Amino acid sequence: MARGGATRHIVVVDPPFQPELVPAIWRCAREVLLGSEVFAKVDVLFAFPYFSREALVGSEDSPKLVMNDYRVDYANHRTYKADKSPVRFFTRFHELTDLPAASYRVCEKCGGRWVHKANAHCDTCRACTTLHGNKAWSHCAACGKCTKPELKHCEKCERDRGAADIVLGRMAGLCSRMVGVCVLLLQAST
Repeated sequence: MARGGATRHIVVVDPPFQPELVPAIWRCAREVLLGSEVFAKVDVLFAFPYFSREALVGSEDSPKLVMNDYRVDYANHRTYKADKSPVRFFTRFHELTDLPAASYRVCEKCGGRWVHKANAHCDTCRACTTLHGNKAWSHCAACGKCTKPELKHCEKCERDRGAADIVLGRMAGLCSRMVGVCVLLLQAST
């Protein structure tokens, strides 16, 4: 990829949709790219479901990625096509390109960012917050964030993270083995 006369590299990642594998993918990418200094200079385009975005943007191992509003469709997948896909691109560069005007528009309040036509800007959040579906999300003052229009705030409910922590602990062994395989592949290719 050339930008401004300089050649740049991009890493495109379309992994199995398992958030538990994301830390291992980043460690493997750093190994393949010979350390964090080179990895920090490479553009990343990561295809992943928006509902698992915390694994990408919330991980200390991951590069600083931003979710793009482009809906990634898969021609050979019965669910992730025809504008129903939860898969988005997460990237370090702000915009991919101009998106098709039939499905996307530019939000001036978001600094000229391309968003899906159903995405409405929330002045409180200072962002276009709709992630999926064709109905704009609405702001919940109690939560301090935008939610799906069919959801109502419940004062009693809080998310229990205990079960997720147990699963992540079990996956740690798998992740470390995956990094080992990646390093072996790198050594075999040199």
